[in-house]
Amino acid sequence: MTSAGFKGAGRPIRWPHLRSAPRLVVDRVISLGGLCEAAFQARRLSRSDRAYLFDWWITPLPAVSVALDEGAESLFAPEHLVKVPDYGGKPALYSRLSRTVHLHEYAKTVDFLALDVETIAATLQEQYAALQARLLADCAIGTTLFVRQRLNGHDPTGQDLADLIERLCAQLSDIAIDHRLLLLDYEPVRPSERLIQAQAPRLRDANDLGSRSGWNALFRTHAIECRRSGTRFSYEDLQASFCYERPIRP
Repeated sequence: MTSAGFKGAGRPIRWPHLRSAPRLVVDRVISLGGLCEAAFQARRLSRSDRAYLFDWWITPLPAVSVALDEGAESLFAPEHLVKVPDYGGKPALYSRLSRTVHLHEYAKTVDFLALDVETIAATLQEQYAALQARLLADCAIGTTLFVRQRLNGHDPTGQDLADLIERLCAQLSDIAIDHRLLLLDYEPVRPSERLIQAQAPRLRDANDLGSRSGWNALFRTHAIECRRSGTRFSYEDLQASFCYERPIRP
């Protein structure tokens, strides 16, 4: 039969759009710190209402491995905690063990610097032990995409960077049944089947929490999609995680 036998002969036939399956479908997206941008965009793109261990910490790359190895109780033990009256104009806490800075562990109305270190330690140990337990429980099911964004001025380069990424990948394999690591804004390191290396685009809509359109494009480019589990993009649980207004449950 010639084309004249079809309705609309002489015009191009427009076939229904066939969307190819995503290369990577994940159950959750979890920030491993660097920038607050990573925590916000991971939560937004996965439509998540669950907080995790590294949300909103100022976390140099080596600290991620230390935290995974040592655990929350060690990081926030009284002997490792230091009160910092002025960190860029804000009061903060510092862990000598992980070398992480913590600006959001209490509500703004709480003068936590007036508390003794033992009281602060007990509060944070309980809170972050629960978030660590949640992290381990969630990552034991399905596929997890971890996201790590470069913290300028704090993260290594060259062979030191390559060694740290290799160590981190081994640790993530131990805690997650199936995972990928999205490494953003770093120099290239040795490729690995579970490692995705990219730059976070900063488009016109960029602010302190990154570019929504840029991160959307990043996930499209790498064909990453998060399953919808009925959760919603929300700050409620995250606020509880750093203001300690109510207990976090795994």
